[in-house]
Amino acid sequence: MHLGTLWAKFKRNIVDTKVAENYAMLVLRDVGGMLIGLFLLSYTIRALGTEGYGQFLIVLAIVEYFGIVVGFGMPTPAVKAIVDCHAEPAALRRTVAKIVGARLGLLAIVVPPLVVIVGLTPSLRELWPLFAALFLVLAERAIDIGWYFHGLKRMQVPTLFALGARIATIPAILLSVRSANDLIIYALIYGLSQFVAAALPFVYALWHDRLRLPRPTLPDIVGWTRLCTPFFLAGGLGTVRNSTLSLLIGHFVGLGELAIFSVGKRLVDICRELTNRVNHALYPEFVGKATAAVVGKILRSELALGAVAVVGIAAVGYPAVVIIGGAEADAAYVVAILLGFTVASELYAEACTDFVFIPQRRHRMVLYRQLFSAVAGILLCAAAMMLCPTILTAAIAVAIVAVAEIWFCKKLI
Repeated sequence: MHLGTLWAKFKRNIVDTKVAENYAMLVLRDVGGMLIGLFLLSYTIRALGTEGYGQFLIVLAIVEYFGIVVGFGMPTPAVKAIVDCHAEPAALRRTVAKIVGARLGLLAIVVPPLVVIVGLTPSLRELWPLFAALFLVLAERAIDIGWYFHGLKRMQVPTLFALGARIATIPAILLSVRSANDLIIYALIYGLSQFVAAALPFVYALWHDRLRLPRPTLPDIVGWTRLCTPFFLAGGLGTVRNSTLSLLIGHFVGLGELAIFSVGKRLVDICRELTNRVNHALYPEFVGKATAAVVGKILRSELALGAVAVVGIAAVGYPAVVIIGGAEADAAYVVAILLGFTVASELYAEACTDFVFIPQRRHRMVLYRQLFSAVAGILLCAAAMMLCPTILTAAIAVAIVAVAEIWFCKKLI
């Protein structure tokens, strides 16, 4: 096809729509925030020590289990719901009200069991200040309204607030976190930054958009929660897999090695966010145009983009991990390359979800895909860590599961 024709199509479908702006805002918010976190990670690991930072990661992994319930897989169907009713103010208000109401109700449900588990487990009871500080992460999940602005194609609002909150953590951490004794302070700053980044867009929507939310009815909340159940199970399985991997590494290898593993993972997370935002930006614009030809082109493009991501990590990863974690973090470079395969698998799998399973209302396929990934990932990683407890073994197991997930998604389609 002629280059001019290709550019004309790209301009008509991407540049002249909200896709390019949405993508830029999503990248700026998430990747920008991650880059700030990456900058601070180098200082944080040196200040807290690998053992102290590893302890923080363990508590965060446990909190994330409860975050699964609060989030309940709502963001993706919520964006679709906002797209469907954005032109009807009354319907829009009812939709936002039932989503927020459902999340606040779920937050109230998870608090008692979290308190009981921490209180009855001696090793966790000693860390209750860390859990208290990171409770703000759960509160952030309840009031996060990014899906509202995403569906309206106004991602500049949560982006600016999120970046502002992340930038504010730079002086806070540099001035307040000096040694391992400041672990609680670091956790509190982390939790506050997450909460503020969600609270400010919520207040902005109520004030600027005059979003007067009606009191949601119980049937509305129950119906919405039931609709999101496949996404809750699917997204929850992904979080369970990632959190369980952290716990396995911490148990079999040690907290110090877990911190080193997290350095490689953080580098891959930035690459993942940069690439995954392609799908998120395309979704509101093309979810209604998901013909077989369009989906085929998107899926092929996702695999090509994933391959580029792995090559990019291999090219620039080594100096990055050494700067962040020091010379002893060399192993994080190999971890980053191996985990890079998860970028390709998630790109492909998310495209299948966004442009095949959701438009065709085959929501169970989302669950099947995540169930395969989670079960295979946990079992393979657990077996690998028992046989050869190293972070490289864990990374190899994750890479194998990533390739298998692409194969499984093709079978589902």
